[in-house]
Amino acid sequence: MNDTATSTGSPGTRRRHDVWDRPMTAVAAIVIAAVLASRFAPDLVTGREHEHLPLVALTIWPWAAAAIGYVLMAGRRSRARELVLGVIFVWAAAVVLAIALPAMVTGTDPTRVPLAALIVPPFAAIATGFLAIAHVRADAALTD
Repeated sequence: MNDTATSTGSPGTRRRHDVWDRPMTAVAAIVIAAVLASRFAPDLVTGREHEHLPLVALTIWPWAAAAIGYVLMAGRRSRARELVLGVIFVWAAAVVLAIALPAMVTGTDPTRVPLAALIVPPFAAIATGFLAIAHVRADAALTD
């Protein structure tokens, strides 16, 4: 066996653990997505002076924390590969949408509101919660 194999308890049985089986990979993906969205998503721009407020950087962290909580609660199960890959996909899509979708522009002194960047993180957190629930239910069905 290679170095990544670890014993599951019985002497003759080995199970391979890699980065895709670890919930911390999903946690890292969520944090990286939140950092990227915080840095590159459009700011809220208001007033004659065009003041910038990094609204996404202020609002994404509670949603990321909720998603991390879902992953850590569900990831303690034995088979986390589907959960990890699903979370990576959801948060990668969230960061792309938060950065790429245009801001809403209103008023004579153009106010730019990054609506997509404000709406996408809650949906990513909710999708992560659904993935976690599905993972726990599927794992429970396998052990019954």
